Amino acid sequence: MHTVRSRSHPAVRNIYKYAKGQAKLGLKEMKNRLKHKDLERGVQRGGSLRCEGGAGGMQRRIQSDCLQSRLPITQHFGQSRPRRPARRYTNVEGFQRPPPLRYTTLSFLSVKPPPHILSSHPPPPHPLSP
Repeated sequence: MHTVRSRSHPAVRNIYKYAKGQAKLGLKEMKNRLKHKDLERGVQRGGSLRCEGGAGGMQRRIQSDCLQSRLPITQHFGQSRPRRPARRYTNVEGFQRPPPLRYTTLSFLSVKPPPHILSSHPPPPHPLSP
């Protein structure tokens, strides 16, 4: 079977070989980097967690922390996603949540200017009126 590489000139064949070798090295290096980062963070490849902890809710919280600190494998080329907040926000001293926004009609358009402004400046003619 003839491939593009076998039909090409010797110089092009050398370029193909070089590119293939560089790609293999790059993949091996990337795998080693990910493996090293996961070992530092206490996670093994394959998703098994190495977190030891108590029972019940504490175990779940520790497991959640381990999952939070783990890098996603394929997302954003090795950048970690932002952490989720640990708890829902509560009312802290002096902090009050602003009231919810209410959608209203454009009531500010119905406000009319004082009559003395209208009498001194007549409105301009509308451009579409005959």
